[in-house]
Amino acid sequence: MIKGIRELIKDNRTTALYLLYFTLAPFISDSYLIYLSIRYQEQISSFTLPEYSLLSLILGMCMATGLCHTTLIATVSGYFLGINSVYIVIPTYIFASVLGYFLAQKLDNGHFMKTLLRFNKTALIKSNLKNEEPKIIFLSRLSPVIPFALMNFLLSVLGANFRKYLIFGTAGMLPRTLLFCYIGSKAGELIQAINAPGQESMSKVITLLLIISSLIGLYYFIKKAITKALK
Repeated sequence: MIKGIRELIKDNRTTALYLLYFTLAPFISDSYLIYLSIRYQEQISSFTLPEYSLLSLILGMCMATGLCHTTLIATVSGYFLGINSVYIVIPTYIFASVLGYFLAQKLDNGHFMKTLLRFNKTALIKSNLKNEEPKIIFLSRLSPVIPFALMNFLLSVLGANFRKYLIFGTAGMLPRTLLFCYIGSKAGELIQAINAPGQESMSKVITLLLIISSLIGLYYFIKKAITKALK
């Protein structure tokens, strides 16, 4: 088993580096985006709708390429535009999801699945996971702590159906998007919106519930698929 995992990593070094990048990059670049948001707060506040739309397009590309966290974008958007920011943030998420999905396919070119299918039971596990695909996609998007770009990459290289990826992924993003746009809209200062130290107790509870529900759900359905294949 351990030998097999080592071989898998060895054969997918580039994919492993991509996964590492999509996990760590947002934490590094978020700091710079926070600095820009604070530094140019007055200018951003006076943006027109076309300017916000252009900014959303740029941020969509940043999210797709792992250069920022979606929760940060939702919170800051909520601060500048109020709860109505969801009408810009959600289309931006959809754009970033589509871009991220096809970017991952271009980067991996099916290599990861080819090497994975060499292992016994992999095809059966994949088939079982397909049956639970809508639930897994939805739950992977529900948690604010699972990096958006990382899940774009993983779901794409693991062969998630694009239509389900888009529909259930967007549905999974809605609760956390609404929550963080709301938190941003209620913040008195931009730095408060970003750090969210004064968010209401109910918001904290909802955030925690989203994380717990997502992780427990993912564990249950993935374990179910693997256990069924190994019987």
